[in-house]
Amino acid sequence: MIADGSASEVEIAQLANMCSFSPIFFGTESKTIMQTINDIIKGVNKIGLEQVVANAKQTLPPHLRETAVLFAMRIALADGSIDDGEKIYSLEPANDLKSLRSNL
Repeated sequence: MIADGSASEVEIAQLANMCSFSPIFFGTESKTIMQTINDIIKGVNKIGLEQVVANAKQTLPPHLRETAVLFAMRIALADGSIDDGEKIYSLEPANDLKSLRSNL
């Protein structure tokens, strides 16, 4: 996705599709989901991916962090390969969740 320097239409469509079928977004119009995705992409372009990920980690409750990590992993695999940037931004948060669980 955007961690590899691009956000293809296929990746954006796949993310929108995942969101549409997720209970988290139940009742949310697809237009709103697409606007949210585009706002996140704009945020990445403006403040950087690292800051967007940090903001998400601070904002999301633990049970939604797991969902976000799974979404990120699935999107990272959309183009058939995972580059270093995608590893950092999809696997690193998974490690954070692992240490969060071990501290509970």
